[in-house]
Amino acid sequence: MTTATLTRWGNSQGIRLPKELCRACGLRVGAKIAISRERDDSIVLKAVKDPARPHYQRRRIMTTEELFKDWHPSSASKIKEMDWGEDVGSEVVE
Repeated sequence: MTTATLTRWGNSQGIRLPKELCRACGLRVGAKIAISRERDDSIVLKAVKDPARPHYQRRRIMTTEELFKDWHPSSASKIKEMDWGEDVGSEVVE
C-alpha cells in the first residue's frame, strides 16, 4: 500500500500520487479521476475513461526497429523539400 499526505494548495487540498503508481495505472497529468466515499469512510479513486483523450490507457514502449519496420531507404529519395514562404520575424536562416 502507498501512502500520501493531504496538503494545502491555495484554498483547496491535494494529494500527490507517486510516479510509479501513476505509471502502473496508466495515468498522466491532466487525467480525469472519479472520487467516491464509501460507507466505511474510505476514499476510492478511479480513472475516468474519456474516449476523446485516451491517455488513461497504458501504452507499450516501441523499439526503434518497430517504429521503422516499414521504412525503406528508397523512400527517402521521394521526400521533397517544402517551401515555407518568406522569412518572418527574427529567424536566423543560414
